[in-house]
Amino acid sequence: MGLHFYTWAFILFGTIIFGIAVLASFQAQYGSSVKRLAWSEQTWLCKLSIASAIMIVALNFLSTFALCGPGVCPDDPVGYWLMS
Repeated sequence: MGLHFYTWAFILFGTIIFGIAVLASFQAQYGSSVKRLAWSEQTWLCKLSIASAIMIVALNFLSTFALCGPGVCPDDPVGYWLMS
């Protein structure tokens, strides 16, 4: 669509941050009527969503470490640090 990957990431992250700010501004969510469910009381869809988010973050961390290692990532990587 004509834009660089980093530009799309900036647009997407900016939109997400704006959306979260709008959602956080609603006063009704901070009332005392909110019931928090224990992990065993959550639905399977909620558990799947939480597990998927944790797994995506962990895999992203591992792939970034394999690409860059403990140092700064190269500007134009041509191979993985871990496999060289």
